[in-house]
Amino acid sequence: MADSKLSPRQKMINMMYLVLTAMLALNVSAEILQAFDSLRASLHETASAHGDNNSDLSKDIRRTIENQEKGDNHKYSALKPVLTDINTQTTQTISYLDGLIAELEEIGDKDPVTGELIRKEETTKNYSWWLGNDQSNDGHGDGKAVELRKKLTEFITWANANYLKYDSSAKPNPTHFKSLVIEPSEDPNVTATTSKGHTWEYFNFHEKPVIADMALVEKFKMDVRDVQAGLLNQVKGLVAGFTYTVDSLIAFEAPSSEVV
Repeated sequence: MADSKLSPRQKMINMMYLVLTAMLALNVSAEILQAFDSLRASLHETASAHGDNNSDLSKDIRRTIENQEKGDNHKYSALKPVLTDINTQTTQTISYLDGLIAELEEIGDKDPVTGELIRKEETTKNYSWWLGNDQSNDGHGDGKAVELRKKLTEFITWANANYLKYDSSAKPNPTHFKSLVIEPSEDPNVTATTSKGHTWEYFNFHEKPVIADMALVEKFKMDVRDVQAGLLNQVKGLVAGFTYTVDSLIAFEAPSSEVV
């Protein structure tokens, strides 16, 4: 997750995913599959709402800068391309994740009329899609999981580099945002000794039902939105006189800070 505070709802959802994943090892029942489906829907809703909030924040920051430009103050004009870059990088990553979900819907045989996933329990085709030959590439496989690792790592690397540019702390931290790809051997949430020896790809996608992996991808979307929020809030802190629109009629002025 990103190095910013999560809401109680987000923390609860993350915990639910871990609990349900642990239960899969014991029993792949219809009830657990339905629980994953409900979790997927909740994660999707949370990520979408987070995206809307980020969009509103970005627009408010841009509007504040442009209002100052009207008063011939161009002190913060250079931050407008930064906003564009943050939103572009985020949109591209979210679009990639949405593309994965669309392919998983095909694997799970989504009903075109009801939108219901008919084969929530599908594991064999799902596992092959994610891992391919799981013995290749030192256990990382040669499927979609490797590609997902690359995309998530590139996004976090970019986000940390972008944050560092405007970090005014005496000791800037080049890893402000934590990696979204944590090897089991380095993950404190993974306690089983046998799991610690597996790769990230194998640990996350080994013989899990497709509905569980759809929930996981939705979680990554939420994580990406969290990183976007962290970057936008950093830019907001650089703009003196920032105003945030509460609704279409009411606004208040937040405490200002000096630009770095």
